[in-house]
Amino acid sequence: MMTVHEWAAVALWCKANGTMPRGNTDYGRAHDANYEIGRRQDGESPGVSSGTARVLSGSGPAAWRHNHDHNGISDLVGNIREWQSLLKIADGQILVASDNDYNQPEG
Repeated sequence: MMTVHEWAAVALWCKANGTMPRGNTDYGRAHDANYEIGRRQDGESPGVSSGTARVLSGSGPAAWRHNHDHNGISDLVGNIREWQSLLKIADGQILVASDNDYNQPEG
């Protein structure tokens, strides 16, 4: 799992280079380009609203990668893109770990 800092760095790179990726935002397909599909892990067809609707990592088209190429970083949108570590907000302040260190104790 990437940290929130790593995800933000890739997202800012995408914005600077005009390659905002799409992903699984509509039951195995992109909501804004429903012809772009990934292979669903539950075996259902893209667009079917039953099941878990997650797609296998890297099974979508190149447009689902950070650089719009198959060698790019996938899963930035949809699926588990919300799962990131090392972000803590306390009393309205964003607290970050120094040097993006997973092992740094909380405190």
